[in-house]
Amino acid sequence: MFAADWIAASTFTAAPLGDPHPPQTAFAGTEAGLTPAALVTFRKLTELLASTTETLSPQQNADLLSVASYGTVAAAPGATFRTPAYRDVTCGPAITDVYDNVGGQTKLVLRLRFPISGTFQLVTPAGVPEQAVFTKKMDLSMLSTGDPSRPWLVDGWRADLALDGPDPD
Repeated sequence: MFAADWIAASTFTAAPLGDPHPPQTAFAGTEAGLTPAALVTFRKLTELLASTTETLSPQQNADLLSVASYGTVAAAPGATFRTPAYRDVTCGPAITDVYDNVGGQTKLVLRLRFPISGTFQLVTPAGVPEQAVFTKKMDLSMLSTGDPSRPWLVDGWRADLALDGPDPD
């Protein structure tokens, strides 16, 4: 449940969705679910994203979009988000693998693969409602923390993603 909630919140967070260069603070919810090592990687990407002088490489952009969405309205130039900004967020069934010995170390790792989708609600500059369907096929590696209040944290991620639309409502 943590993984589905975390990736839904990371993907469908209103603050960065409309901004192609959101500040790092816009990703606080995503950061809260990461291991310390994954957080270092994630912050390097979000620092580049927020920069006005540096640009993400295509691979860095794909790595960041795999876990946190931003600039989604760029798919519909001039469009803005309606309220609510998205609907019909759905996670499909997960395929799981559990490992207890990784790289010679004993640690519990859970690997989850599942689809997630949702519909972004947009308005064109002419005031016409549109929607765009966003889908990801997630692949998360999660580490057991031993902390009952946060038993799992995301240590690695990959996703294939697509944005279909916009289509008239």
